[in-house]
Parts: sequence; C-alpha cells; structure tokens
Amino acid sequence: MLARWAERMAGSPTWFIGDGTAPHGETIHAAGTSQVHILPTPLLAGAIGCIAVATAQRGEVITPGAVRPLYVRRPDAELDRERRALHDG
Repeated sequence: MLARWAERMAGSPTWFIGDGTAPHGETIHAAGTSQVHILPTPLLAGAIGCIAVATAQRGEVITPGAVRPLYVRRPDAELDRERRALHDG
C-alpha cells in the first residue's frame, strides 16, 4: 500500500499518525525518504500543532486551508453502510 504513495512522499516531509505507526514504523521508513516522521497516536489537535511548529521552525509556512489529510481507508461509517447493504440486500 505504501508503494503507491512513494511518489507523493518523495522530497516532501510526510507525517504518519495513528494506531498503525508503531507496528509498521520500519516499513513506513523503508518506503519513504529521510523526511518521514512517525508520531505515536496523539490527540489530533496536538499532532497538528507539533507538525505546525516543526514546519515553522524550518521557515516553511502554509495556510491552514492548505493542509490536506491523506486517509488510508474509507471512514467506518461508509464501511458499515456497505456491510449493511450487502447483508440486507
């Protein structure tokens, strides 16, 4: 799955946040560049704050609207709706 993101990660700082970061940290680092950052599962606002501080310290500033998450999978609500439709179907 990481292979399809390799191009997006190349040359750009990339942060991985969530439950899967600890068990898959080695794989994430192997697929990325030296600019891959792995954070343990924090509260989302705290993680965003840490990323913003690190970015600002490097002199890089972006507007809040420019931050775009890249989700690994569809939301649970969509998956549940699909399962119910198959079950009821």
